Amino acid sequence: MQVWNKAVVAKLYWDLANKENKLWIKWIHTYYIKGQSMWQDKQASWMIRKIMSAKHTIDQIHLMQGKKGSMIRQIYLYMIWELQRPDWKCLMFNNAARPKAYFTMWLMLNKKLVTVDRLAKWGVEVNKTCILCKKAEETIHHMIIQCQFARKLWERLFKWSHQLSVVPMTWGQFIQWSIQHGKGKT
Repeated sequence: MQVWNKAVVAKLYWDLANKENKLWIKWIHTYYIKGQSMWQDKQASWMIRKIMSAKHTIDQIHLMQGKKGSMIRQIYLYMIWELQRPDWKCLMFNNAARPKAYFTMWLMLNKKLVTVDRLAKWGVEVNKTCILCKKAEETIHHMIIQCQFARKLWERLFKWSHQLSVVPMTWGQFIQWSIQHGKGKT
């Protein structure tokens, strides 16, 4: 929804820049722009400034006016294309895991698992020490990779599955290992 809203604002900017024959555009040109470069007016309302901030987006897009489909659709598709797709998306699609496990994995990969450090950020007063090892602050990185219990679990998992891989030491290594060993698996 946010991308769609940004596409609509970018379309409004495009209308302003191309001086389309609409009453609101004439009004903005008369009261705010007044023949000068429209990108300099600091007196404009927040809404007009928001529209003018879409200049960067429109400058990057080569819009085809005669092309089938609306201008907003073209802008939206460009913005969607520009969004980076996460590396781990291959772990989420065609996954036969139970919905609970699937959802938990999604939370973990988006770093949204409710860990003590996140609760503290929300203002909840909690003991920040890891409940398992009682040695470090509980974060997702600690719970999945650094905690001595997590390390033992990783080692046992690798031994059980006859993996010769090195146990991941960082979040990036964990994600890369998961992608490499989880692709196409159910």
